[in-house]
Amino acid sequence: MKKIILVCFIALNFSAFAQEKNLDTKERSFVAFSAGGIFPMGTFASTAPSIGSYLGSDFPGFAETGFHLEVEGSKFLTNNFGISGMIGFGYNAFDKNAYENLTNLNGTTYNDPNQQIQQSVNFDNYHHIFVMIGPTAGFRQGKIAFDGRFLFGAMNTSFFNGSFTQTTTTTDYSSGQVTSVQTDKDALSAPSSTSLAFSVGISLRYSITDQLALLFKAEGIWASQKYNVKDNATSTYGDPVNGYSSSTDVQTTNISMPISMFNIGIGIAREF
Repeated sequence: MKKIILVCFIALNFSAFAQEKNLDTKERSFVAFSAGGIFPMGTFASTAPSIGSYLGSDFPGFAETGFHLEVEGSKFLTNNFGISGMIGFGYNAFDKNAYENLTNLNGTTYNDPNQQIQQSVNFDNYHHIFVMIGPTAGFRQGKIAFDGRFLFGAMNTSFFNGSFTQTTTTTDYSSGQVTSVQTDKDALSAPSSTSLAFSVGISLRYSITDQLALLFKAEGIWASQKYNVKDNATSTYGDPVNGYSSSTDVQTTNISMPISMFNIGIGIAREF
């Protein structure tokens, strides 16, 4: 009788150990929220005019390091393979200082003692919204889980709507009177663009409770946006005595901008 009880005890403990080991090695489905940095790459980050020009394709993006928020989830259909999806929002500032240094389009200059030129540049920032889905693979060992995924979907990116303004003031210093003022302004605007996008990413989760885990992730996202840009050029000329006249020229051109970014984030995951 004692032998039977001992055998049953060993069998039960072996079964419990096997189940626990199975739970420790089987990937778990999860939903997660994360936030982190966006590091622009390639043409999107470039400040080099040789990449392209305003009237050409592949216009340099002048994008600075940004920030992103993401909600994602993975459903594992087997021990190691499943489907992932994510919805994210991102932000990159336009590097105004780099553009000004490159084009010398800022500040006050004097062509001669009687002429003053004032220049200014103003740009909006980039905003991204992306939705993607695709296959994922992963493995777990105890509290640590590692996942890799390939996602595809769509990304919407706003245009850096902005303007260039130059005012040239000519003054007769013998009398101190302004003899002429000419203001030239180029206002660029375009609707946001939506294109196909894809992402390759990895994540590491560390379980802190039975259901919660810390999430560390890195991913690359690529898209190619096309903008229909309207250039509204306005020129005003005259003087305070005789008045001013103005003219407007509106042109439309297409700009292509490859978007590529490397994102690093940290967050919290709910495993189940």
